Amino acid sequence: MADTPEHEQTLRDLVEQRLRELRRNPFQAARIAGLERGFVNDILIGRKRSVRGSNLSKLAIGLDCDPNYLIGRQDSAKLEYVEGPGIVRVIGEAAAGIWVDSGLEGVDEVEFSPSPFPPDSRFPVEAQFDMVVHGTSLNRFARDGQRLRCAFFEQYPFALEDNDIVIVERYRGDLRERTAKRWRMRQGKAELWPDSDDPRWQQPLIVDRETSFAEGDLIRVFGVVLYVYDTPRPMK
Repeated sequence: MADTPEHEQTLRDLVEQRLRELRRNPFQAARIAGLERGFVNDILIGRKRSVRGSNLSKLAIGLDCDPNYLIGRQDSAKLEYVEGPGIVRVIGEAAAGIWVDSGLEGVDEVEFSPSPFPPDSRFPVEAQFDMVVHGTSLNRFARDGQRLRCAFFEQYPFALEDNDIVIVERYRGDLRERTAKRWRMRQGKAELWPDSDDPRWQQPLIVDRETSFAEGDLIRVFGVVLYVYDTPRPMK
């Protein structure tokens, strides 16, 4: 029989630790996550011992961590997305209209070659990631197959300005969509606009900044686009 650690951190332990680090109470975390008011508190009092599917992804948002941290698959709250020294990782596709199971980490990730371009010198390498554009929802700015160099939103030191392009996660039940939108503020609400000439992609998401919901979906801005580039043709 395999040896077991003397102490394995339970979901309750991890939630308590993260709340303490964030100086956030369980009801604040539940509100940010778009969960029922007592959801996080139920974990703390032992009423709820495990979380799966979309609730796991939502809880991770409320606790500002990766879902894999909450299920014991990684030691740090947030994984630094670095392939190697000075190399920016490609973490997946920005693809409007493509929904994946949010409870299965990595199911929407295709194997892409690492970026051939060095990190943006304004930001630490661990604060950067690339995404590959899929489809036409951003084709006025970036074509299908081009890459977006991005900074994680929480490590982006500047305030968002109108027409900045952001990477957005949208949760609907157990499904998640990742895409890129133009950010605009209108009358105290955030508007996330496609930048496309495709008739399918012309309407914005209007986000209630208090609840982080739009059209019934939970919205999370997790990156800011720095620039777009084409992958060079391989040398033969």
